Amino acid sequence: MPALNMIRYEVGSFKPFFERILKRHNQKMKAYVAVQKKLLGIIYTLWKRNEAFISDVQNHLSGNVETVPSFALAQGPK
Repeated sequence: MPALNMIRYEVGSFKPFFERILKRHNQKMKAYVAVQKKLLGIIYTLWKRNEAFISDVQNHLSGNVETVPSFALAQGPK
């Protein structure tokens, strides 16, 4: 389901990636699975590094965007 939403709402560079895979293989499900695999790789990397997702990488690298702390860093009530 998340891969479908990433394509539908054109989040990040997932839509061009989907279209490239679709053009190469002519199978929608194969393209959706490729997007899903890419998403899982990103999620796993962010989890291991304990970082927040930043969708606008160019502005982040130039210093124009404030970083948002990850939920994993927040401590609940004691």
